[in-house]
Amino acid sequence: MEDRLQRRNPIIQFIFDYWIYIAIGIIMWQLPFWLADFYNDKITGFESAADLRRWILRESGDGSNQTLNWLSIINNFYIVAILAMSYNLAFGFSGIISFGHALFFGFATYLMIILIKDYERSLQNAATAGILFGILFGLIMSLAVLRIKGVYFAMFSLALAEMFFQLSRIRIFKFLTNGDEGIQFGASAPEIATNLQRLQLYYVCAALAAATFIFIRLLMASPIGKVIVAIRENEARAETMGYNVVRYKTLVLVLSCTLAAMAGNLYALHASAADPVTVLGVGRTIDPLLMTIIGGTGTNPGPVVGAFVMDIGEEFFRDEALRVDLNFVLFHIRTTINTVQIWPVVLGIVFILIVLVVPYGIVGQINLIWLDVRRWIRIYLYNPLVRRNHKIAVWMKPITGEPPSVALAYAQSTTEKRIAQWVLDYPITAMYALILSFAFLGGLMTLDHRTFMTILLFLSLITSPITIFMFGKNQLANLQTSQTPLQARIQRWLSKSN
Repeated sequence: MEDRLQRRNPIIQFIFDYWIYIAIGIIMWQLPFWLADFYNDKITGFESAADLRRWILRESGDGSNQTLNWLSIINNFYIVAILAMSYNLAFGFSGIISFGHALFFGFATYLMIILIKDYERSLQNAATAGILFGILFGLIMSLAVLRIKGVYFAMFSLALAEMFFQLSRIRIFKFLTNGDEGIQFGASAPEIATNLQRLQLYYVCAALAAATFIFIRLLMASPIGKVIVAIRENEARAETMGYNVVRYKTLVLVLSCTLAAMAGNLYALHASAADPVTVLGVGRTIDPLLMTIIGGTGTNPGPVVGAFVMDIGEEFFRDEALRVDLNFVLFHIRTTINTVQIWPVVLGIVFILIVLVVPYGIVGQINLIWLDVRRWIRIYLYNPLVRRNHKIAVWMKPITGEPPSVALAYAQSTTEKRIAQWVLDYPITAMYALILSFAFLGGLMTLDHRTFMTILLFLSLITSPITIFMFGKNQLANLQTSQTPLQARIQRWLSKSN
């Protein structure tokens, strides 16, 4: 496989590997302009960011500007995504379980506001102090790794975070933290922390989130990242091979704490306020943990996807129009549904289903599905075309990197399955493909995304018993053969290829 990929054209190989990231980068850059066009019919477009900024300045006085509101929501998403990626660096890639990430995030938030408000320090100095704090606490936490591991380290980090949470509430430090009421910038707020500069803050958050993603991706693709993963898989074996385990764990903790502190700095600018429950509470640690597990532990895009599901999903449930749709689906249970109150219930159900049905997270499951999709494209589209016209293999060589003779031989040696056999092999996938098709057609006919979500939710609810039954049947078969789901999937692939 590696030899075949290396024979691709370099430009095509780059596009093949990073096209989705390029597309997401373009969307992130243009999103404020698209939002402004979508929510204001009088404006057909903006020629520059300055035009959009002037429009926000003019329209944001009454607080009803939808573009400004969505920029704030997306800024918060970028911030929690950075926090989740920092947690995944320690937990997902390194296997270090920590329940104290709220400490680094919250302390940096408090530190920035206190330095700017009470001590009149500049924004640059306050942000630097927060980053240095993250490095310092990362070194302190690494000292604990020398003596305690696993769940004991998790309890130690939780106790440390809870200690600072209580210290921020007691009276002796009220002159700094203002107790449970929290603190805010007030009149001393930096210009970028005001609503008038929300567009500028958006690009800062987007740039730092993208930089964090790229940095972690490059780190884990480097030899250092390979050693970190090896330590997670088998620490004793990595130490036997001569690697300094403590040094690599220290590096991971320092980087993770620093990124969490950077997220805390951004949150201070985004919210312009801090209180103990919001920035130092246990929920601030549990959220990135859930985001990592939902998105996919040990995958680079996983925490970002998990942050999107939790942050944007909660905002979606705040939509008043959604209550009408849920009442339509569940009218026989209740006549009125407060979607804001049921969001934790929905999140709990989603988390349980992901742990049971897709234990590798959303991104991990997408990777497995993508392997199947590529195989299906090869078998049902590319191979028949090559058999009919051999020149197609020659034309596609710069893209596939596969010699025409190899492509022709593989096309002649494989046969396609009928649709009925495919449905029997993948019943759950076929069922949900049919559900998505019905929901998509309904939404397309009415040109309303709420219709799509209503049909999707309704059909998913009535077919959930079938899904649970099929999943239990597969799990029972795996237990009888002493195989994990991934091992069973690989075994099926091998049997089909033979």
